[in-house]
Amino acid sequence: MKKTISLLLLLSACLFSQQSFSQQSKIDSLLQVLKTSKEDSNKVNTINQLGREYAFAGEYDVSRRYSSDAMQLSEKTKFEKGKIQAFMHTGFTCFYEGNYPEALKQYSEALSISEKLKDQKGIANSYNNMGLAYTYQQKYSEAAKLYHAALKMYAEINDSSGFINVNNNLGIIYEEQGNYPEAVKSYLSALKMAEARGNKKAIADAYFNIANVYGAEGSHIDAIKYYSYALKIYEEIEFKHGVALCYINKGHFYIELDSLESAMSLTQKGYEILEAIGKKASAAQTKNTMARINVKMGNYSQAQNDFSAALKVFSEMSDKMNMSSSYRGMGEMYYHKGQYDEALKCFNTSLELAKAVGIKSNIMGDYGSIAEVYEKKNDYKNAYLNHKLYFAFNDSILNEAKSKQIAEMQTRYESEKKDNEILLLNKNKEIQDVEIKKQKLLKYSFIGGLGLVIIMLLFGYRTFRTRQTLRLQDIRNKIAGDLHDDIGSTLNSISIYSEVARKKDEQQDEALEMIGEASRKIIDAMSDIVWTINPDNDSFAKIIFRMKSLAYNLFRAKKIEFTFQADEILNENKLSLEERRNFYLIFKEAVNNLVKYSGATTVAITIVSENEFIKLRILDNGVGFDTAQDNIGNGLKNMKRRADEMKASFKIESSKGNGTQIELILKA
Repeated sequence: MKKTISLLLLLSACLFSQQSFSQQSKIDSLLQVLKTSKEDSNKVNTINQLGREYAFAGEYDVSRRYSSDAMQLSEKTKFEKGKIQAFMHTGFTCFYEGNYPEALKQYSEALSISEKLKDQKGIANSYNNMGLAYTYQQKYSEAAKLYHAALKMYAEINDSSGFINVNNNLGIIYEEQGNYPEAVKSYLSALKMAEARGNKKAIADAYFNIANVYGAEGSHIDAIKYYSYALKIYEEIEFKHGVALCYINKGHFYIELDSLESAMSLTQKGYEILEAIGKKASAAQTKNTMARINVKMGNYSQAQNDFSAALKVFSEMSDKMNMSSSYRGMGEMYYHKGQYDEALKCFNTSLELAKAVGIKSNIMGDYGSIAEVYEKKNDYKNAYLNHKLYFAFNDSILNEAKSKQIAEMQTRYESEKKDNEILLLNKNKEIQDVEIKKQKLLKYSFIGGLGLVIIMLLFGYRTFRTRQTLRLQDIRNKIAGDLHDDIGSTLNSISIYSEVARKKDEQQDEALEMIGEASRKIIDAMSDIVWTINPDNDSFAKIIFRMKSLAYNLFRAKKIEFTFQADEILNENKLSLEERRNFYLIFKEAVNNLVKYSGATTVAITIVSENEFIKLRILDNGVGFDTAQDNIGNGLKNMKRRADEMKASFKIESSKGNGTQIELILKA
């Protein structure tokens, strides 16, 4: 079966202001203040804050009661801002309960009063939380509009906390839609602001979300690394929800590394925390994950129980997206058991639910799974048709174009149908033209027959092309999978074992450190190979995204300021596998050399499209070197060799004390 990773969204960790980590003590303090409060705006604020804290603590009925009290006192004292907070906190409670439409209604009431008062922060907060409600109903277009409006307003009032939250929210939308470069761009904007403000929780949120993108890209080791960064901070600030999600998502990738016992242990820890803090939806998602692990371990009975428990919760919440995930998991279970008819029913149910909410990645996965079931049933016609649909959904732009084409054909068909109906109605008036009609019929029959022959030829050609494409895609996927599963997990184990051994025996520290370092270098090189082979990374946007990530990690570690500019028009370009590999490895070699030897403090990187050429320039203000020396390093020789393989122009301009400029020019 095709691998599926259901990454959890960060829920309130990214989307609300920071949760208190000592709610009970805070609640006790507020209750003491409330006892001596007068009937004024201060008392309204105290009651509202109590409602908020009870919502965070998972005591939703109590929270709702305090919000109602705050609303009544606000009306009595004519304190409009108190009403805004009461509506907002009621919305929080509805959201935590999974009642997204009611949450949206409450946020809309808060927005109405904020607009009346011209309260910019209130308006921005309402936009942000309304966007959240739309996000969890999979209405991404409406959510994105609200987030952009909130982002603009937060920038105007210099609200860094709001700016960070909205960028994280936007990143989640882009990630769900498969637009990983834009997702990382949003997360990095949030991380940069969080680091500047020293906001630990926001820094952890950004690490968590960047890990999600690495996971979606297939970089499992990098994903685990960034989840570990986030986990350390969440534990430090005692943010239990974040701790739970880090455990669960790390567990996802241990599944991919076939470390099932570790995966189950981590996932179980996360589930227990979510249950304890009352996160109903997240706990149900985790049940799905535990079920998938049990399937891999052969515990089918327990897996069935876990899927059923999760499905019950999602059905009560009318959460079609996660219902789809549960049915897909059950389909995978039946597939492993060889019960192909039952598997097909589950995958088709998942597909219908995914179509209802319009999530292309889920639709694509279901088509792929259905195709594999038909292959097992020896129904190659349906297997082929579903494989075609799988690859169609793999490219959203192509899919939209095809949808438009189908709509146009439907319009033409309806038009012709109406014309034929008119002709039938007027049949009695046209008896005298029988002979003319016969001639027309013969002519149209000839044209139609000729057209049918042309269509059959085109279909045969396209079928041949599609088969060739499928064969190439399968080969590339198998190579990438084998490299990752067999070599990757082994090397990762070597790295872990060397670290453990080093801690146990300090006398062998240097040798073990060398083993660990060597294995990590091989893992890094293998990650590049797997990424290069993977057909999902053929677009230039994916190349730019990986280059940005590499530059950010290396330069940030050395505190080197840098700019990275790339023409958006390049996103439409596609390079061959060999060109893509050489282009990225030249960039990687150049950046690594720059960090190691240049001593630079600033770097400017540009990728532009000029006159049908792609131009990459890397300029630094480092110490420079004499390019005329004979003892030029292997790194520079490798870059020139790779450029020659691409038939590209490669230039290095440098002199001692004047920095270095590297330029690569490739035919687009």
